[in-house]
Amino acid sequence: MIKSDQSPTLLGCPRESQPAGATEPRNRGQHTCGSIFRHLFSHIILMLALFLFDIVNGQVLSPVLSGRTFEVGIQYKRFHRNLSQEFPLESDWGYLTGFVRYGLNSYITLSLEGTAHNFYNKEWPDRDYRLYSIGAGITTCIFATSGFDVGVSFHYNEALFFDRSESRYHHNVRNIVGAVRVERAFVISNQSVTVGILPAYIYDEDTMYPYGSHVVDLRKSYNNLGIVATADIFLFDRAHLFCHIVYADYFQPRIGLAFQM
Repeated sequence: MIKSDQSPTLLGCPRESQPAGATEPRNRGQHTCGSIFRHLFSHIILMLALFLFDIVNGQVLSPVLSGRTFEVGIQYKRFHRNLSQEFPLESDWGYLTGFVRYGLNSYITLSLEGTAHNFYNKEWPDRDYRLYSIGAGITTCIFATSGFDVGVSFHYNEALFFDRSESRYHHNVRNIVGAVRVERAFVISNQSVTVGILPAYIYDEDTMYPYGSHVVDLRKSYNNLGIVATADIFLFDRAHLFCHIVYADYFQPRIGLAFQM
């Protein structure tokens, strides 16, 4: 229920009309108190996030941000796939990662994510993995009308599991997601909410490097058509809570929190 005539900013490219009861939103990149100090503060926060989360470049299912808008946050990602039809392998793992997003304009948003930390998997208790994850993504808005956004997203992620134990059984995991975005933006209790259903191509592969062997073991996903359900809540024009459910073989949640500048 909308509490007042002053609605929060809705994300995405410019729309022909806004949700009932909402006024014309301002651009997120044009904050009235923005100044040299705001830009300096944004860059300092960004550098701190890059340092704290060891961000390099990764795969993030991003909404479209307004132009010149930064978003910094963390998310937990779960991967659960069936790999290789000849020698089936069920891969199930997850990790926490940091990310940054930047809206070039109201139609294109770029994403970077990554992490570096120790990784434990109960399936291999005798191994001592160090995880390095990198990647990048782009989300576009082709057109929007009456609260609906239509666009495309492409995201790439690569994770290296470096085994420091005596087994030296390293893994290199790649993930590619391409999706058609159909999302609906509306206002609840004066806060912006976006939900969507995204038909997607979701590809995963796991390359294993057994110690002392010159032959690598490559496993690929084979049921690659899936769907992504998204829910994004933007609180007080700054905080961004999200939950994205990827389905390909199994349900794979991605939940996170971000702050916009």
